[in-house]
Amino acid sequence: MKKNQEKDEGKKSFVDRWGNPIEALSYICDNEGNVYMVNSHLQAVPQDDAAPTVALQELMERTTVRVLKPEKVLQYTGKPKDPAAGQDPVPVPPGSGPVPVHDPDEAANLALALQAIPDISLAAELRRRGYFVTAVKPALIEL
Repeated sequence: MKKNQEKDEGKKSFVDRWGNPIEALSYICDNEGNVYMVNSHLQAVPQDDAAPTVALQELMERTTVRVLKPEKVLQYTGKPKDPAAGQDPVPVPPGSGPVPVHDPDEAANLALALQAIPDISLAAELRRRGYFVTAVKPALIEL
């Protein structure tokens, strides 16, 4: 039991300005109104594409943060990222639910979308979100 207590004491825990715990996969907002998602490495991943990922501890030293309620998170994630560019969300016909995962058209559309993204851009986006990316692209050589 003493080992478990030592592990718990070694973990760094963060709380927002009202004492709510900040955990992985929670959304936080700073004083300037910037929204971040906390990843599993306790890094604040900004929801703005232009900003880099920052360690949660560094962010909390610079400014105070608050944990967003689920309703606010849904409002934020439901909006298009750039309304000025005319990227409106796709309207869903009334009475239709989400598209099943096993739909072959949806799988084909996803495959086409993934092929359209350059590998370098995909790796850059993953790094911006705090992932450590290493990749190997196999090559088949016939003699």
